[in-house]
Amino acid sequence: MRRITATRSLYKARRCYSTVSRSTKPPKYSSLQISSLHERYANGQLTVSSLVKDVQKRIQENGQDNVWIEHVRQEDLNDRVAQLQSFVDQEPGGMNAVLHRYPLFGVPFGVKDNIDVASYPSTSACPDYKYHANESSPAVDKCIAAGAIFMGKQNLDQFATGLVGVRSPYGIPRNAINADYIPGGSSSGSAVSVSAGLVSFALATDTAGSGRVPGSMNNVVGLKPTRGMISNTGMIPACRSLDCMAIYALTADDAFSVYSISKGYDERDEYSRREPPAFLQTGGHYYHNFGHILEERSLTDFKTIRFGVPDAKNLKFFGNTEGMEQVYREAVNKIAGIEGNIKPREINFEPWSRVASVLYDGPWISERLSAIDQFYASHPNSLYPTTKAIMERGKDFSAVDTFKSMRKLEGLRRETEKCWDDIDVLIVPTASTVPTVKEVLADPIRINTNLGYYTNFTNLLDLCGIQVPAGFLPNGMPLGITLIAPAFNDSLLYRIAQIFQAATHLPLGNTGHYIQDKVPIRQDASGPVVQLAVVGAHLSGMQLNSQLTDLGAVLLKTTRTASSYRLVDLDGKKPGLYRTPEGGSSVEVEVWGLPSDKMGRFIENVRSPLGIGNLELVDGTTVKGFVVEEYAAKQAKDITQYGGWRAYKTASKN
Repeated sequence: MRRITATRSLYKARRCYSTVSRSTKPPKYSSLQISSLHERYANGQLTVSSLVKDVQKRIQENGQDNVWIEHVRQEDLNDRVAQLQSFVDQEPGGMNAVLHRYPLFGVPFGVKDNIDVASYPSTSACPDYKYHANESSPAVDKCIAAGAIFMGKQNLDQFATGLVGVRSPYGIPRNAINADYIPGGSSSGSAVSVSAGLVSFALATDTAGSGRVPGSMNNVVGLKPTRGMISNTGMIPACRSLDCMAIYALTADDAFSVYSISKGYDERDEYSRREPPAFLQTGGHYYHNFGHILEERSLTDFKTIRFGVPDAKNLKFFGNTEGMEQVYREAVNKIAGIEGNIKPREINFEPWSRVASVLYDGPWISERLSAIDQFYASHPNSLYPTTKAIMERGKDFSAVDTFKSMRKLEGLRRETEKCWDDIDVLIVPTASTVPTVKEVLADPIRINTNLGYYTNFTNLLDLCGIQVPAGFLPNGMPLGITLIAPAFNDSLLYRIAQIFQAATHLPLGNTGHYIQDKVPIRQDASGPVVQLAVVGAHLSGMQLNSQLTDLGAVLLKTTRTASSYRLVDLDGKKPGLYRTPEGGSSVEVEVWGLPSDKMGRFIENVRSPLGIGNLELVDGTTVKGFVVEEYAAKQAKDITQYGGWRAYKTASKN
């Protein structure tokens, strides 16, 4: 119920604050936001064939940007276009049904070249290491199964070792904002490709910040989920015990959509994890779990979220720092202003910084070496010079050193976890410096170390995070913030990032486009409201919609359920929606804001076998919605394949 209040306050925040600088660059290309693409597909303004030709043209016009190590083969692209078009031709519900069945339909994406794609070479930016993958990473497979279009393998800091993006024999990917500055690493090509408008999203990896720092440098979202939630099978490891997949996208919505599709337990990955059962059962709640009693708080009530920031003494920026603290402080103020005056709590950041130093000053360097030890023993000169120097240090640590460092880490973990008694989300700058390529080449180790000040500790402490663009510095370069929380709080961070990104209204990457608000609030909505999901005759323009509008309800958004529901036709006039433990799908719904004092009057019109219950949406949140009793569902015609009631009714007329 308070979610609407929080969102309305978002618009107040938008009026109260301004960014340090804002790009006025007009769009060169059409938007590749997933929602924009799907709107154009649905309206007949775009076909898969024309989209692919457009993306190929963009890549060609971007020239020698050093983003790509391997482009998709033309014959594979032709086959994919034909396959996706066949989905449309064979679908009785038309394009709308296709878009609901394949949530990434016709969406172009890139893959960091330490992640396997079947029949394509993987190099991890080391030509002599190259091999051809027999099968794809599960994340790649899931994206392709959801309708996405693979465009190629992308450049990175060799063996995913570095945060700077300049350590590759394939060249330095050109920063999408300003070529004089580093692209960030190690997922350099991934972030640049999204910012430049070449793909909608990119699959990357994150060990020490590789799924976040390049996002800050290129003004895009970088999602680093809880370790183990996306399978690492088919990934060339950096530090296997710390690695996780990451996602770059223009918006938090797009990043989380890809995450929701990509995640899942994998028995082949020894570090794969399942969400705790208690977390799965709560829908719209999140938990702090350090082995003691779980503490429950409402995800939808923004006022209950306790934010933390590094104390002033340990808030550090290095090198060219003009404007960095100002942008960061302004971003914190934006979040505080979204729901009144939430005062963030300062935490002692010193132990966190000591955790960060453990990663490159301890035996985790040896774990990096262990990932390629046989190759390195026979091909020591195949490595990029800086990468080689780092790997050599991996020989300096003994088993005794390893256990000492593990105990040290556990001590620091105990110190840092105390803060979660007082805060729920930590807000830090993503980057501590924004250096030029020239500066990094002259001082590669020290600057790389400084860049990890706010990122290196995250995986070591089993935290999740999301990088969100926050503003621009006086030199025109972007700076982001990272929202951090304990493991399995990914949905919470996504929701905050989504609201914050809409409040800042910054340009998306270097595309010249701006975010399309996904939760419009009409100005005549007043007072507390209940979010109610409707799936059938109460949809906009349908026969019972007036039962909502007559009570003052307003449409908040069109979205989908989680992928665990079935839809049935009860009598030709209304559908029924029910949840199933297996064989479910995602179904289109509209979420309406109904004044809470009118909810009782609305329910009076609900007749058996329908009822009002809890409904989980695709983003993990829970709202009230229509559900059907089991006996009626068993007797009704299953229409889940159409993706929604509206698509089914359209197909029935044809």
